[in-house]
Parts: sequence; C-alpha cells; structure tokens
Amino acid sequence: MKRIYYESKWTRAQLNGKTIQFVLTFPKCWVEGIGTLRVHVYRKKVSIDIDVPCQGDCRYNLHHIYDPALADKIEPHPDTSVADFRLLA
Repeated sequence: MKRIYYESKWTRAQLNGKTIQFVLTFPKCWVEGIGTLRVHVYRKKVSIDIDVPCQGDCRYNLHHIYDPALADKIEPHPDTSVADFRLLA
C-alpha cells in the first residue's frame, strides 16, 4: 500500500490515538463505525487512517483517508462520550 500525504488543518498531535465515529458513503458501499485515528507525518504533511477493531478472524481493518477534503471534514464530536471526533461523508 502506498501512503498518500497531504496538507491538512489537523496535526498529528491533535488526532493521533483519538477515537472517531465515522460514516462513509461510496457509490457501491456504506462503511460506519467507531475506530482510532492513526496519523503519519512526512515533511509536514499528514496521512490519516482509521483503525477499526476487527470482528471475527481478520487481523486488522484499516480505512485510509486519501482525500485531503475528506480529512478536513473531521470535526470534534458533539458527544464526547461516543468519540473524540466524527467524520460524516
């Protein structure tokens, strides 16, 4: 997997290790859940992943946020008892 880095309003310190509730819709699928943000940095640019606990026999379930516009839709969650952040896209 090739990691894509981009400029974002978020920094690693703000997001890395924080929980996120997400709903992502695509033309042929719908993905939702609660996971943990993993942020990688290279030359002041970030790459953001959502790490979701697996159900069943899988080793990991990682959703890569490839689009900087999508990353910028991450917002503080209004109910911090659910998660630290949310992403509805």
